[in-house]
Amino acid sequence: MTQPLWTSTETQRLAALCQTGLLDTPPEERFDRLTRMAAQHFGVPVSLISLVDAERQWFKSHFGLEICETHRDHSFCSHAIQTAEGMQVRDATEDVRFNTNPLVTGTPHIRFYAGVPLFYWHGERLGTLCLIDHEPRQLSTNEWQFLVDLAAIASREIQATRYAALGDELTLQTERMRTVFNNMRDSVVLASAQGVVLDINHETEVLFGYTRSELIGASINRLMPPSIAAEHHHYLTREFTGPSNAMAEIPELTGVRSDGKKFPLTIALSSVHVGAERQFVAVIRDLTEEKAAAAAMERLAFYDPLTEVPNRRLFLERLSQVANDSARTGYFGALILLDLDDFKVINDSRGHSFGDALLHSLTQLLSQALPEGGLLARIGGDEFVLVLQHLDDDRTTAHQATEKLVDNLLKLTRQPLTVQGDPVTISLSFGITLFNGLDLNADDLLAEADIALYQSKRDGKARACFYTPAMQAIMLAEQTLLDELKHSATQPQDWPVLLQPQVNTDGQCVGAEVLLRWQHPTRGLLTPDQFLDQAEQAGLLIPVGYFVLRYACNWLAHWQKNNPDRTFTLSVNISPTQFRDPILLPELARIITESGVSPTGLQFEITESVLIHQLDDVVATMMAVKKWGIRWALDDFGTGYSSLSYLRRLPLAELKIDRSFIRFLASSKHDQAIVHAIAQLGNTLGFQVLAEGIETQAQWQRLKEFGCQRLQGYYFSRPLTPESFAGWLADQS
Repeated sequence: MTQPLWTSTETQRLAALCQTGLLDTPPEERFDRLTRMAAQHFGVPVSLISLVDAERQWFKSHFGLEICETHRDHSFCSHAIQTAEGMQVRDATEDVRFNTNPLVTGTPHIRFYAGVPLFYWHGERLGTLCLIDHEPRQLSTNEWQFLVDLAAIASREIQATRYAALGDELTLQTERMRTVFNNMRDSVVLASAQGVVLDINHETEVLFGYTRSELIGASINRLMPPSIAAEHHHYLTREFTGPSNAMAEIPELTGVRSDGKKFPLTIALSSVHVGAERQFVAVIRDLTEEKAAAAAMERLAFYDPLTEVPNRRLFLERLSQVANDSARTGYFGALILLDLDDFKVINDSRGHSFGDALLHSLTQLLSQALPEGGLLARIGGDEFVLVLQHLDDDRTTAHQATEKLVDNLLKLTRQPLTVQGDPVTISLSFGITLFNGLDLNADDLLAEADIALYQSKRDGKARACFYTPAMQAIMLAEQTLLDELKHSATQPQDWPVLLQPQVNTDGQCVGAEVLLRWQHPTRGLLTPDQFLDQAEQAGLLIPVGYFVLRYACNWLAHWQKNNPDRTFTLSVNISPTQFRDPILLPELARIITESGVSPTGLQFEITESVLIHQLDDVVATMMAVKKWGIRWALDDFGTGYSSLSYLRRLPLAELKIDRSFIRFLASSKHDQAIVHAIAQLGNTLGFQVLAEGIETQAQWQRLKEFGCQRLQGYYFSRPLTPESFAGWLADQS
């Protein structure tokens, strides 16, 4: 017994068989009628309509045979469907393909077999209409043709089954499509080749404001402005002249609603044939919200939401365009970086909403003063940038034009701004760099302007500086110093602590001031004025301040232990940053406890800059420290924000007259008058008065005459190491 070889279309054949829906269904008279007719006409005991499945042959109709299926391997029909003509076996016992087949050697003892394939829509051979006899025989040509005709009838019945199912499916699909059609979020319009509306969905009524009855039969041009209606008709004629199923998309078009309002839309068009008639399907989507969202997204991406001017991203794009234009024309442009001075103070004191309102008002002022073609952008919190173009092809002239504009801005901003009904006086600092062509990229230009802005801040704010290469060299040196400072922060040996004696009017040592130095690896011993700014940038002022305070307390505790009967005051400088440190009081308590120092021998020196902000909090901190017996001294008195109200409120013990008034004391009547007035004021208010920076005996004598009780300076001693200080005291004794 041999098995047929299946072709590559077997999968397709089985899928078609499954699609008929006939497998394992009950008997049907329309098929049984055919097998009865075949058996009676040909005089055979068995006639079958056999469907060849993957593992079996199943009989949709089986006249003269009790069973309804057999294994496919035993099936004669699986051989018959290998050809379109079918197969006839005169005597199976003599055919090597079947002589050992169980259906031949056993029930139903097949000797004769004739089978004609049953065809599906695309020619798939699903099974056979076949005849079986227990005796050998051979069909004549006419008999064979009659069997072929019966098989054709059976094939049509199988196909009719699918037609009926398709009809039901089509009805259901039509209902579904109408439901989908009317519930689509996009508008759909079906129109004839002449542009007559044939059908619309519900969304079209909503979108255009017409009812279905108003649009059916009307021209599709009704949905667009007259100015583009004719053009749209030509477009359809041009794009859809092909045979069928052409598709096109119009990315953006203008539509008109029933009330005459225009709106943006996009159309996806397709051309279809319904019978012999050509029609168009237009899927229309309203772009109003999409364009509004895109505009909002673009505004968020390229504009600052607070001030509504370009942000950093758009500024960089525009700067690139200006640089390209400068390279093409040879004209200079200017990049101006400007910063609102002390904006943090305004934010902290007046609140962030006030600060935001101030920035908005400032933006309006700057915009009004901006020349035609200029660009204003906000690139940081209180940092703005101006870009000027087409200044001149001569650098000097371009410099002068830029300087004139900035001078005007400085004058404008010196006038009070009205913010939330209140007049506010502000100041701006400017950093400027000129450019010509593409020599520098945006980052380089910003870096140059930033260096110039930094210089403006250093020079006292409320001014403008043009970038020069020398500024960059200074910045590089300061950055190097900052890096070296950060490295030394972890090296205690790099921070020697010195003591400078303080004497009474008789020249006897009554105390000392603790002075910090930095042992620079190449520049030697540096004083605080040479590294204080960098230390603040590096965040070192607070840890260094506690390092000095701890050292001072340990040294003073040792001194007090060895000199229990001698009065001695050790002065320690407290920076504004350390004074405002939230843990100042608990940290001070811990240092005092650990060192064992008697705090009555300590005096803390602060400068008047501590007193600028939140005076009530300043007084509270000073009073808390004073309870330990620690004295307070006001350093550099007369050089800062001096106010007699401060002296009335602060728990001070000493005023320190700044060295700047002492240097020319012998020759300057003004300095003499100032020093004399400060000394008298201090004595009258009960403060001890100390003058520092004394370098001559004449200064000493004059200060004694003015009433200064304490004196400090090189005339008595330079700052000394603790070891040298002990020797100096011994020599003085």
